[in-house]
Amino acid sequence: VTRSLVVLGLAACVLVAASCVDRIAEDDRYGGDLASGAGDAPVQIAHGRTSEVFAPSGIAVYLTLRNRSDAAIKILGFEVDEPAMAMLHQTKIDEDGRSTMHSHEPLSLQPGEELVMEPGGVHLMVTGLDEASVTRGFSVRARLESGSLIESTVVAVPPDQLLVVTDDSSDTGQAP
Repeated sequence: VTRSLVVLGLAACVLVAASCVDRIAEDDRYGGDLASGAGDAPVQIAHGRTSEVFAPSGIAVYLTLRNRSDAAIKILGFEVDEPAMAMLHQTKIDEDGRSTMHSHEPLSLQPGEELVMEPGGVHLMVTGLDEASVTRGFSVRARLESGSLIESTVVAVPPDQLLVVTDDSSDTGQAP
C-alpha cells in the first residue's frame, strides 16, 4: 500500500510540475527582481529535471538555460530553499575512464546562446533536500550578475528521461 501511494505521488508530482509556469515576484533580499523564465526575462530556465531516484548525499539537477537578450549574461550561481545548497559542477572523465566532479566557474551566455545541462556534463549538485521535496518538485533560482534572480521548478523524472531535446520555438519555461 505504501509503495502504491509513493508511485501515485510521483506520478501526480510529474503531472502537476509539467504544467507549471515560472512565477514573477519581487525579492528585496537580493536587491533585484525575481524574474521568471517567461515574458521579458533575459534568461529562460526550462526543462528543470532530476532523477526520481533519491540520493540522501545529493542529487544532480539538469536545466536548459537560454539567453534571450541582446547582451552577454553572467550567471554567478544557483540557489534553492534553505537548508539545501546548489553548486554548479562539471563531470570530467580522466584518461583512465574515471568520472569525477569538479566545481564549475560562473556561466556566461552570449546573446541567443543556449546551455543544455545533461548527465556527464555541466549540472547542479543539490544537497540538503529531503526526499519529499524532491518527489513533489522544488524551485531553483539562477543569480545573475545584474542582481536579478530567475526561478524555475525542478521535477523528478525516471532516470531514462534525464536527457531532453529542446525546441527553440518553445519559450514557456515549462518542463517537457
